Amino acid sequence: MTDTNSQLEKAFDIIQINPEKSLANFDEILENNSKNVEAMNGKASAYMKLNQINEAEEIFDKSIEIKPTPTALINKGIIAKKRQDYESALNFFNQTNKLNPRMKNITCILKNEVFDCIDLEDDNSELTLFNKEVNLLIKKGLEYKKENKYWDSLECYESAIQKDENASQYLDSLIHEINIIIENKFLFKRPEYDDTQISRLRIEGLQKLLLEANPYEALTYFNRVLKIDNQDIDTLNYKAIILFNQNKCNQSIKYFDKCLRIDENYHYALFNKSLVLLRIKRFKEAVFCFEKLLNNPESYSITKKYDTEDIKKINQINMG
Repeated sequence: MTDTNSQLEKAFDIIQINPEKSLANFDEILENNSKNVEAMNGKASAYMKLNQINEAEEIFDKSIEIKPTPTALINKGIIAKKRQDYESALNFFNQTNKLNPRMKNITCILKNEVFDCIDLEDDNSELTLFNKEVNLLIKKGLEYKKENKYWDSLECYESAIQKDENASQYLDSLIHEINIIIENKFLFKRPEYDDTQISRLRIEGLQKLLLEANPYEALTYFNRVLKIDNQDIDTLNYKAIILFNQNKCNQSIKYFDKCLRIDENYHYALFNKSLVLLRIKRFKEAVFCFEKLLNNPESYSITKKYDTEDIKKINQINMG
């Protein structure tokens, strides 16, 4: 480890305990190299912790001029949000995504916090990035969001994107939030442990998925199960859920269908498939899954899992 790296590590350790004291450590590094971006971002972050926003912003700006980094861009977005400059905040978070797509989970949360700040009662509160029609759709979607009407909210966001493709990069966080709501409703059978390789792999995969929120690693375990037994119906259902998590809706449906070819009344797959079909607007097929569950007395405990918004959406389709 170089002296500079050692100094940086020490400064970042101190910043958590005593941000004011850490400023001297970052200054020492910057005396030797005034363009050390990591030290600049560290010093600016210390100022953020001290709530000295102007000082922090000035350093982040200089840092970005030398080399844009996710740290600087995210903090610039946070500063813009504090100043109620919501469009700039969204733009900085979008720039972060372009620079490092792996930051998307973090920027989605931050972008949604920005949307939560928009005054829906104020007719003059609009994003100048979009025309009046798109703004109305976005605001209507946000109103539905506050009322937990997520299907109606989704309809507004997707209509806004149809009107203006540029809206996609701004509304992706709101759509991602709805996808998470849908994903959290998915049903699956919890495996019972027995001393077999398949059982161990299933349980380890679910631990990765549910406890560690690591769907990519979970998928490697489920794929190993399916190499041993490609007809393992519960694991096919787990894999379909992960494919939805990865925005691969058509592949997700393909794996739910594999479950249903093994057992046409496998209610976990019927329920989950109906939600994915609703999500991608294949409404008639979604209603078919719903009615198949409804007409099976053994599935009563499953149909109760549909919430009010799901039933409302299905009724709208039937009435249409």
